[in-house]
Amino acid sequence: MNDKNTPRALLSVLDRLIDLDPESQTELPPTPTEALDRLREGVRRDVEALLNTRERCRGWPDVFGELDESVVGYGIPDFSITSIQGGNWRVLVCRQIEAAIRRFESRLSMVRVTLPEKGDRMDRSARFRIDALLSADPAPEPVSFDTVLEPTTRRVNVSTGR
Repeated sequence: MNDKNTPRALLSVLDRLIDLDPESQTELPPTPTEALDRLREGVRRDVEALLNTRERCRGWPDVFGELDESVVGYGIPDFSITSIQGGNWRVLVCRQIEAAIRRFESRLSMVRVTLPEKGDRMDRSARFRIDALLSADPAPEPVSFDTVLEPTTRRVNVSTGR
């Protein structure tokens, strides 16, 4: 049952332009479940891009404070000069990730980044969990993303949480 009155997630412009099946001449509109899944995947992809972008390392004069909210301030700080093993550092990174997501990913609200319990002691990667509410119609949808910061490459991998 797919009618025009059925609420569904509104995909981003980019996601609406991406042709998932270029060989097909016609495409059916996604079901509400498919649209929500595609919205979740698009947000996951965009959060991963945000967390893999480093913001400008030097600031600007206070009179240009609006630049923090613009594309010029997009990304997270470069943590390559710090050790990712210290406890205080990990809490700071959680706050930085939360702030970046709140600032640049308007489809998510009530963002919370936490540190999962220590797992494998031989694993040197930094792991974080992102929990938030995804703006969707008719009601916000809870989402979780498992995030891994690789210490050697400083690459952030974001996957859908379990």
